[in-house]
Amino acid sequence: TITTINLLLLLLRYSSIGSKVLIYLYPQVSSGASVVAPQANRFIFSHDEANAQMKLSESLVQSLENFDPKLLVLSGFHMMEGLQPEARTSAWTRSESGLTRSEPLSVPVHLELASMTDPEFMRHIAHKVFPLVSSLGLNEQELLFLSRAVGGPHSDLSWTEVGVSSPAAVGVASDVLRWFCRAACTAAGARTASAQACAPLTFSINESHALTLDPDRPITVWQQNHVTLHLSPVLVCKRPIRTVGLGDAITANGLLFSEILP
Repeated sequence: TITTINLLLLLLRYSSIGSKVLIYLYPQVSSGASVVAPQANRFIFSHDEANAQMKLSESLVQSLENFDPKLLVLSGFHMMEGLQPEARTSAWTRSESGLTRSEPLSVPVHLELASMTDPEFMRHIAHKVFPLVSSLGLNEQELLFLSRAVGGPHSDLSWTEVGVSSPAAVGVASDVLRWFCRAACTAAGARTASAQACAPLTFSINESHALTLDPDRPITVWQQNHVTLHLSPVLVCKRPIRTVGLGDAITANGLLFSEILP
């Protein structure tokens, strides 16, 4: 209920623990006050000042020379959305400075996005951060919000249309000239999605709606402008066991099977 959420938020805000995360999942039939949820979803509340203000970004970049990583994965930009303007500006300065300083090291950078609500904030990320990274991780609703924020294609779709048409597939859009092993990356992400969300559940498939795929070529590939798109079917359970961290797990396994040229 709304009252329960308010109490939990108060505990989250005034708790003495430094970094706190509260995840509230609710089914489609759940209601708070007179509001009924149109579909299952979740709220994620967090209080983490150090990461939100990007205080460790400079130390991270300084350690890259000694650590010599194969890939740098960044996330948490959405946490800056709740900062006051002055604090957000400082956090932006730290993060952009860190990304700029990492460029001469030729370390590929993957940016993992999360749900946001401020279009101007998303536009800033698109214009300032996207040119500095090698790849992006985001789900279908985050992709729609990004398209709306920057005036991109299909931005007139409703959230419901996106939710119905997209969860059964994992798509990987990649730069043709730099990324390799794209089919393996897509397949790894697709398998992770089912295993992470639904295991140990078993699937009962309605064969009247079944699609026949070539088991030797399960990944669909097509070209659009200078981008190659890879698409894989995903088994989706109606009542998932877990959803928290699912996008991160899909991305991590996809990156594990990826290869990028300098």
